[in-house]
Amino acid sequence: QSRLYLLVSHAEEPHMPPKRPRVPAAELKLIRQWIDGGLLATATSRPRTSRRPRSVLSRVGPPLRRPVPGGKGAQPGARPTGWPSVAMQTASRGRAVVALAASPWSSLVAV
Repeated sequence: QSRLYLLVSHAEEPHMPPKRPRVPAAELKLIRQWIDGGLLATATSRPRTSRRPRSVLSRVGPPLRRPVPGGKGAQPGARPTGWPSVAMQTASRGRAVVALAASPWSSLVAV
């Protein structure tokens, strides 16, 4: 049991919030989900590692490699094929780049 949950549900002293009624059941359920979802127990706790793949590419198949001349098992690079060409669009004023990803296997950058 989480100490936080025990205090807000008034199962242990000191009750939280102090000198106030117990938190409503809907909020207690939300706190329980938050704790079960990975709330760290202490400031020095380490987060649990996820068993899910870290990226979409890791679900698609093995990592792509650049072809090596004469190498065995070489695969084509990571550049996608068959995508329609899109003309560069220019905004009336500049905006900050909020996401950027670069392929380690080819000269492909996504903004």
